[in-house]
Amino acid sequence: EPDYLNSMQTMRCSDSSWRATDSEFLAHSGMLASMRDVRAQLAEHGILDAALAPGGRAHGFEIVCTGHSLGAGIAVLLALDLRGTWGDAVRYIGFEPPGCCVSPQLAHEIARLGWYSVVCAQDWAPRTSIRSLQILRERVLGELADC
Repeated sequence: EPDYLNSMQTMRCSDSSWRATDSEFLAHSGMLASMRDVRAQLAEHGILDAALAPGGRAHGFEIVCTGHSLGAGIAVLLALDLRGTWGDAVRYIGFEPPGCCVSPQLAHEIARLGWYSVVCAQDWAPRTSIRSLQILRERVLGELADC
């Protein structure tokens, strides 16, 4: 199984390509930084180790990472990272994660794991892509030029 954390690369919002030199698993740099902060807090306080250890209050339970909007983007990255320690005991369910926070290759890997994201029918944020934002920008600039 891939080591997701070590293969993730950061991406600036201004990047126009999803290609990476050494990995196709890409994540938005802000979400990746936030995930690392959450992971550091969990480790600093020993939360998961204490809860899931034999005799812990959640021993034998699985870990489900979940979030809404930006929190869903952070949660999926945290779930990928926690799989390195906890394996198949880690799951993810997201509610309306923003589009384009992971590369298509990483999105396919997330789907292969059987993880889900729920999106409301008319919500635009989860359907956002870098290309759709570029098209919007071009159209807005075109309209402004015509004024």
